[in-house]
Amino acid sequence: MIAVAWRRLSKAVLAGLLAVPLVCGAAPAAADGSSSPALVGPLLRTTLVVRDLDGAVRLFRDLLGLSVAIDLEIEGEEVNALLGTEGRRMRIVIFDVDGTPTGRIAVMAYHDPAPPLPAASAGPVDVGSVVLVLGTTDIDLAHARIREAGYPVVSEPRVVFQRPELAVQSREMMFIGPEGVVINLLQRGTPSAAAP
Repeated sequence: MIAVAWRRLSKAVLAGLLAVPLVCGAAPAAADGSSSPALVGPLLRTTLVVRDLDGAVRLFRDLLGLSVAIDLEIEGEEVNALLGTEGRRMRIVIFDVDGTPTGRIAVMAYHDPAPPLPAASAGPVDVGSVVLVLGTTDIDLAHARIREAGYPVVSEPRVVFQRPELAVQSREMMFIGPEGVVINLLQRGTPSAAAP
């Protein structure tokens, strides 16, 4: 683990951790073809603020197989001002999803204790639910690991949308992850040889 005080990080690292990274460049053009460009680009990172950082790291690194790109202890006026907090220290672990600076997943925890979270249940996904959708190449293995680790499973791997052009149908499942965040795993189907 790299332990770095927030105030000593370079501006490029600061930009990449909690703001728009410098590699992002200009915003893409508007989807409707107008001359007004969109004000945002691709999703850079989803950060889950959690109570049990070690448990969240085990889920994303050990069970789902993501590699750790950045593991930092952070503190200081700048980060506290950004987060609307005062005098707090935290640790953030950012996972590399596909080798690019976009679409990353991070987990962050404050060092001062947080109240315990009620036990997660495998209830229905409802208004206000946060759903993190991740692709997988082996939904059955992921499902087995999730079950074995004791995460509440909302739905078993299943075909949700039948598509005749696919030789092997796409399958999805959902489970309850850290802090009650719903995680939707999706294994894409395989086109049939006759499909264009």
